[in-house]
Amino acid sequence: MRKFCILTVAVAAGCWLTADASAQYAPQGQNQTPRAGGTGQGATPARTVIDGRQASQAQSGQPHVPQGFQLTAEQQKWVDQVLGYWEHRSNQVNTFTTTFYRDEFNPTQVRDANIAWTKAKGEIKYAKPDKAMYRVDEVHYYEPPREQGEQGRYVKREDAQLEHWVCDGQATFEFDSRSKLLIERPLPEHMRGEAIADGPLPFLFGAEAAKLKQRYWFAPIVPPIDQKTGKPREKEFWLAAKPKTREDAQNFDLVKIVIDGTDFLPRELHIYMPGGKERKVFYFTDRTVNPSFQFLRKDFSKPSVPFGWKKTVENLTAAPQPPRRRGISQIPVPQRR
Repeated sequence: MRKFCILTVAVAAGCWLTADASAQYAPQGQNQTPRAGGTGQGATPARTVIDGRQASQAQSGQPHVPQGFQLTAEQQKWVDQVLGYWEHRSNQVNTFTTTFYRDEFNPTQVRDANIAWTKAKGEIKYAKPDKAMYRVDEVHYYEPPREQGEQGRYVKREDAQLEHWVCDGQATFEFDSRSKLLIERPLPEHMRGEAIADGPLPFLFGAEAAKLKQRYWFAPIVPPIDQKTGKPREKEFWLAAKPKTREDAQNFDLVKIVIDGTDFLPRELHIYMPGGKERKVFYFTDRTVNPSFQFLRKDFSKPSVPFGWKKTVENLTAAPQPPRRRGISQIPVPQRR
């Protein structure tokens, strides 16, 4: 029942951070991510293996720490510093906007794991403590080359499902463009206000570090090699998060979080769906912290029903319905349909 209006993807992993970061809260050794097995030369980067053998231990109910998340004292100290830093920074953000680009990888649609099935662009807006807007403006689908020697291309589809939802603090409103249906879901009292931080992706809303560690295992990740310089990507913090509970594991199996070390805002979010085969990668640009709420007010207002559409109201306290897979980039409701 904790699934309600959240700013899904976006601004991931506790990263409502501000650019006026003070050194006393910043993790030490920005480009010195701890490595598994020690910090000496040749040590193996701390990573989480995602394959058929690594079924989520959260789903099986086993309390054992999964492979890749058994940290050394140095690694745990670094993780604690990052989580504490996020908590401090998130408390300073009142409003936030960002443009996002989303690549969706699905092996049932495109066999090559390095080629995205879809590429989307959209916008996210947030106002503390419980107002948010998530909107996909366009989606392009991959079309393989028709003849030998040609390159694949991405084609915009006018009939694509464009996710759009709004939370005004009292209810969530989902725009189902294919069905021309506006779905209102009133939020029970216990789901309003600061309770948004306890949603399925609590990283977004200033959740406390202690609560995060209760629900997720965390591990540092060594940044990948920059193809231009041949060295690990600099001025970035990389973390992996894996659910500890069945409820959270329904949303994702693993998340890789990339924090920009310059403005201390999320740069990328890699979401591995349950099963580890499908994934979505979000890139956040044009990040703006604390714009005027008056400028954003209309984005969080109760929307009117578009011409030719119908409206329905769904009660969040109603009996659960059979799950329908929606994907982490849309509104989580009591049960995913």
